[in-house]
Amino acid sequence: MTYISEIKGRSGKDHIDSVLKRSGPLIGASVVPEATLEAWTGVLPDILIDFWRNHGLGALQGGVMRLCVPDEFDGLLSEVFQADKDFSHKDCHVIGYGPFGNLIVWSARHWIVRIDLLHGRVSASGLTDPSKKHNENASIVAHLLGHQPDSLDVVDDDGKKMFKPAVSALGPLKTGQAFGFFPALAMGGAPQIANLKIVPALEHFVVLAQLQKFHLVDYLGSAPGALRTIG
Repeated sequence: MTYISEIKGRSGKDHIDSVLKRSGPLIGASVVPEATLEAWTGVLPDILIDFWRNHGLGALQGGVMRLCVPDEFDGLLSEVFQADKDFSHKDCHVIGYGPFGNLIVWSARHWIVRIDLLHGRVSASGLTDPSKKHNENASIVAHLLGHQPDSLDVVDDDGKKMFKPAVSALGPLKTGQAFGFFPALAMGGAPQIANLKIVPALEHFVVLAQLQKFHLVDYLGSAPGALRTIG
């Protein structure tokens, strides 16, 4: 196994092994072609390339976090960002997503960006507070590979998490699939198991992006809330 990353003098292997011990195993692992690794080396943080090379793509956290190469979501981010001054599909790349429509994006300028397609929200702590940017590889470990699964789940009208009940009702998601609400929440739909279907992730996510305007939000600031409209 080859590793090119490190965090504070420790090989990225140590950090990846810790993640897999805590959040793994990787479900439905698939090999990342060498050409893909070469294309994204130097664009994405080294520790993500290391993970792809040595472990592949698949789902973590029992299936609630799915790792992906940005190519799988070509065209999606341009629908979200439009002509925004701080975000562009040219330097932002989808690297992971949740089962209902939460995206983890790597931005060359702001590092980790979160997009909530269900509620039209974009958050980027590296933009709202640049002092939070310390180490690219550590950011990937904390906010992608070791991400807390709860924020990728959604809750129903009774406040109960929906991922496990959705899997029980509809079956596990395959690569490239997501759970979609019909009607969409942005169109007044209700977060209920009866309203869910398994759908192609890219097609469904593009539709969600086209249904609404997005807003930049700051969850950690002194006055948490919406800052401005995206686009």
